[in-house]
Formats: sequence, C-alpha cells, structure tokens
Amino acid sequence: MLQMALFVPTLFAQTEQVVETSEELAPVAETSGSAVLDIILLVLIGVAALAVVGHMIYECFIRKSLRTDYSVDEFEAVRVAEGLDAEMTEEEMNVCERLNEYQNIWEQIPSEGEPSYLPIKKKQIDKVQVLINDAIATKPTDQSVVDVINELNGVINDMWKRSFNGSKTMIVISVLVAAALSFIVEMATPAIMIGTGIVLYLFASRTPMFVLIRKELKGRGGRRSFLTLIMGGLFGAVAAAPTYKTITTYSDGHEETETDNSQTWFTLLIAFIVSVLLAIFLWAIALINYIRNYWLYF
Repeated sequence: MLQMALFVPTLFAQTEQVVETSEELAPVAETSGSAVLDIILLVLIGVAALAVVGHMIYECFIRKSLRTDYSVDEFEAVRVAEGLDAEMTEEEMNVCERLNEYQNIWEQIPSEGEPSYLPIKKKQIDKVQVLINDAIATKPTDQSVVDVINELNGVINDMWKRSFNGSKTMIVISVLVAAALSFIVEMATPAIMIGTGIVLYLFASRTPMFVLIRKELKGRGGRRSFLTLIMGGLFGAVAAAPTYKTITTYSDGHEETETDNSQTWFTLLIAFIVSVLLAIFLWAIALINYIRNYWLYF
C-alpha cells in the first residue's frame, strides 16, 4: 500500500510534464507548418508568373506563322508519293469549295472596289482555320484553291500580329515614380519592382490586330485608356486648382499680398499618391490586360 501511495503522485507528475512539453512543442509545429505553406504558395506564384511570361513570349516571338507558299507542284508531288490520282476527286473538290464559306464567317469591311473580309473574333479565325486544314488535307491541285489557301493564311497571320494598345502616359508616370521612390529611400528596390511591372505591362498590352479592328468597327478605336483618363483628370485638377491672394492695406498706405496655394499642393499630393499606387500595382493591371489580350480577346 505504501508503494502504491508513492507511485500515484509520481505518475501524475510525469503526466503533467508530458502535457507541458506537448504544449511547448505545439507552437513550434504550427510555425513549421505555416512556413511550409508559405513556401508552397510562393512556389505556386512563381510557377504561375513564369507560365504567364512564357506564354506572352511565345505569342509575341515564337508563335509560327501559317504557310503562305503552298504550290500545285508540291501537292502533286505529295499525291504521287502517296499513290493518289493526279486529278482531284469530286468529293475533294467539294471540300475545297467550302473555303468560300469564309465570306459568311468573317466580317465584311467597307472598302472601295471589291469587298474585303476580315476576322474580328478568335472563333471566326478558328472556324476558317478548320476549312483551310480540310482543304490542305485533300492535296489540292487546282491553282485557284491553292491561291485561296495562301491568301487566307496570310490574312490570319496579319490578324495575329500584335500592337501595343496600353497607356503610354502610365508608363512615363511609372518611370518617374520609380526614380522618385528610389531616390527617396536610397534603394533600387522600387525601381526594380516598378520596372518589372512596366515590362509586364508592355507585353500584356500588346493586342491582336483582329481585336483592334473590331474596336475600330464599333467606334471604340483610338479612345484614351482608362489609366490615361485617370491621370489626365488628376493633373488637370492640379492645373485648375485656384490660387487665393489676400491683399492687406495698412493705414500708412502700403500693401502686403499673401498667396495661398494650399489647394494646389493638396491636389498635387493626391495625384502623387495615386500615381505611386498605380505604379506599384502596375503588375496587377498588366495581369488584367494579359487575360484580356491573350485569353479573352476583348
């Protein structure tokens, strides 16, 4: 009985020690788990960023143009090599004649002389691309069919060319903000961060020609960008801010003039703050433009 009486307190003491040790280790485990999640999140963000940059580089510089140099001799040689008849069958001619459907798919563009047709949506390009691929698969030996294939491929190549359609004003302001912040903090970090955003914005704002043509046809071409309107409005407000003058005339006849530019300085401060915020988050604006110009095409 004496041994049991001594064993029970010892057992409770050991149990309390284990509980205290577990409570001490719990925050360490939580911190370690949080660090692992942070690392995983950073890796995912890095992979996504590389994927976006790689996609834009591919679309702007690596994407192959469609061939525009097909010839009858080439198709005839292919037909001979594959043991096909030199003359096209009626079924193959029917497939090639479907190329003319592009006139019902693409948009008729007002022009002098013969009407011209251009795609203004990606789905219009894709539909005609299917017709072209079907015609090529028949190995056409009709010169007029080959000419149409080359012509349509040339038009599609032109429609996939890109042109910068962003705000040049925003780029200039971002450069000035980057220089100002780097000078103030005496570090290159703001310049690097904002400079990266500018590069991404330049690429993300490269818009395909068929989107620009669609905007022109709808009367939205040549409009000032939203960012340009914001900055123009802010600096316009700075220029329009009134200056108050107070003239005090004393009994001896002399006058003193006091000038109050507080409203101008306040408006200028607001414009600077907005400029800094836009420059810092230019990468987010670039991401929106990337989705618009590389996926949604609007």
